[in-house]
Amino acid sequence: MILASHKKVISLLGLIGFISCCILYSCDRDNTVPESEDDATIELSESDITIKMGQDRQISLLKGQIYSHQVAPSDILSITYTQGGKVVDIHPMKVGQCKVLLCNKKGTQTELHVSVVDGPSRPTALEYIAPYNIAQDGVSFDKSGFPESSALLTWAEAKGRFSEVTIDGQKWHLPTEKEWLAVTSEFPNIAYYGKKDTLREDVTEQVLINGVNVVGASDFFNTTVGITYAVRFKGTDYCSAWRYSYERYMDKEHKFSNKLVITARPIDPNLAISAERDLTQASFWKQESSLNKTIELPATGCIKMEENPNAVFKQGESGFYWASDLYEIDGGAYPNIFYFNSMYVLPSYYKHPNDRFAVRLFKN
Repeated sequence: MILASHKKVISLLGLIGFISCCILYSCDRDNTVPESEDDATIELSESDITIKMGQDRQISLLKGQIYSHQVAPSDILSITYTQGGKVVDIHPMKVGQCKVLLCNKKGTQTELHVSVVDGPSRPTALEYIAPYNIAQDGVSFDKSGFPESSALLTWAEAKGRFSEVTIDGQKWHLPTEKEWLAVTSEFPNIAYYGKKDTLREDVTEQVLINGVNVVGASDFFNTTVGITYAVRFKGTDYCSAWRYSYERYMDKEHKFSNKLVITARPIDPNLAISAERDLTQASFWKQESSLNKTIELPATGCIKMEENPNAVFKQGESGFYWASDLYEIDGGAYPNIFYFNSMYVLPSYYKHPNDRFAVRLFKN
């Protein structure tokens, strides 16, 4: 059956004039010896070849290196060529050690060994956060994404309206502190403007992702140029790469306003990916960029009711967002919040629940 599939693939690719491929399921077969070393050399540039398969796994062959990523489910194995954008469907790849034979037009083969890792896909927390803030009407999403367009509500209003709500056919809720921490982590892990680059390794995190308690060690690399990189939840199914940046809007009207931009993608926990060495490279985020998920949180500011109920404090500079639960300390219990400014991210608690903050919902 394998040989028959091989012949079909060779026949198909012969018609379209591109490189042909075959998949051998056993790694103990004899290696094919190329006729010529020059003919056997296939330069693999970024995104040349992508193999998609079942079990929510994806193997990428980039510049001769093997990368494994978690992606949306796929029932077939396919090889994607940059040249001409042609896709050739083969058949599912079994989990285990496999060989991929790349054949050029002359029939000369180059062999690459691929280790396929079994395991279910575990999306990052960004898959469960709403794409926009609640709008000023208090019932819909603000799709403009600008700081002044978000509703600013008291904690009681936010908790009362959004303990569970349906918007655009999806059920949402006001997140807990642990759900926010799954997106942002605690201070000083994300501090994107410091006096020097700082690497914090094996930081223990305890968060909630789509109702699942996740505990893992994370590495954070804080830079002096407004960006923090992180490899979070190492060694778990939720292992993922993160990028946090404090950025200005590009349009003229909001050129002095800012937002927090967060990008994340699942990564194979078996890969030795470094926050400092790998995530700081633009090529990491460009390869298989469809795996990236990005959200933007406007620097909404807040209204301090006791000081000035008619003015918005630090709009365009800082973001203030409610969480649904309370932080208990001696002398009382206060609502948890998510806060960021031009220097760092700081999930914390807040002593004035009557002040008005923004709302970002999470999926049920």
